[in-house]
Amino acid sequence: MRRLNSIALMLLVVLAAATGGAGTSIGSGKFIGLDGAPHTLAESRGHVTVVNLWATWCGPCKAEMPLLDALAREYAARNVAFVAISIDDAKSQPKIAAFVGQLKIGMQVWKGGTTDDLQSWSGDGIVPATLILDEDGNIVARLIGQARENEVRERIDWVLGGKQGKKPKSTVKHL
Repeated sequence: MRRLNSIALMLLVVLAAATGGAGTSIGSGKFIGLDGAPHTLAESRGHVTVVNLWATWCGPCKAEMPLLDALAREYAARNVAFVAISIDDAKSQPKIAAFVGQLKIGMQVWKGGTTDDLQSWSGDGIVPATLILDEDGNIVARLIGQARENEVRERIDWVLGGKQGKKPKSTVKHL
């Protein structure tokens, strides 16, 4: 019976990770900055981190990116990191620098994200997807589709406040 309980527990852990339940870790995938430098999400441990998964061909991404960039500047003094990870494939990756330049985006932008990352981390295949991570790299919130400013702020502020008070919805979808 004890062995059966251990197996059941392992299956629940695997299932929670596979379905991207809140509180699961995002991992530390390897990405490349626009300057060619390698990066991992492990770099952001110790910071509340906002991870935006986006693509150059995504209309809502283009509308959302300036909002996230403005929030990145505002929250920088509060130890919050923002990173936009492109899921563009090899064919559309050359468009990333022009896309970022046109929008005058100053937050970190990395390439090398995949649709598998999108599915695994967001629990959905929709871009844009914005994830809020706590200081330990655990996903505490997912905003699927174009994020609203108040939704991003509410979740960041809740984590910065020690996760005290009323917890915001873990997942919000705008489709």
